[in-house]
Amino acid sequence: MNKNQHGFGSTQIVMIVAAIGVIGGVGWYVLKGGDGKGVQVSNTSETAQSTTTQTQTSNASLQNEKLTTKTTDTVQDINALIVKGDYLKLQPYMADSVAITKQSANATAILSKADADSIINEYLAKTDVSNGAQLPWDFEGQDVTRSTINRSRGAISGFTTQGHIGISHDNAVIAYKLDANQKIDAVYMSYSASLIE
Repeated sequence: MNKNQHGFGSTQIVMIVAAIGVIGGVGWYVLKGGDGKGVQVSNTSETAQSTTTQTQTSNASLQNEKLTTKTTDTVQDINALIVKGDYLKLQPYMADSVAITKQSANATAILSKADADSIINEYLAKTDVSNGAQLPWDFEGQDVTRSTINRSRGAISGFTTQGHIGISHDNAVIAYKLDANQKIDAVYMSYSASLIE
């Protein structure tokens, strides 16, 4: 063989294969994190999106909780006024226009909150000229009467799912709805639950 012959000998090939093997082994070891569990690769885009979604969900949940608390507080305040017969104090809880339905008139009128408050008082307050409703109002009990009201297909039917229904000591009925701003935007009144169809 010629001394000047170029090429790889078997020893050189074995050394190159061994070096490739060592480099591959070290790479595999590093990729697996040295403990066989692997390197934890974090996708910052997915992580940021997940964090944003969690934040939005948390904020929405907090908003719903605040709205529920506000609704509960508003309903308690309104019901407390009605229970005592303080109908003329309802105006701050009313929307600018309120739909008033009187079962005795079988009609609905859209009124300003001042007029609506006055009509509610005229209809429900006991006076020499008005039958009114005998206090106190009950917003939780009287299940039999409530069951009848819930089956109604008349004007009060729109109040049963979203409304708040009070029944007086002598069976008169008041129901109201709150709009998105937690203001009364509709009221239904009847002198007697037995007249509700």
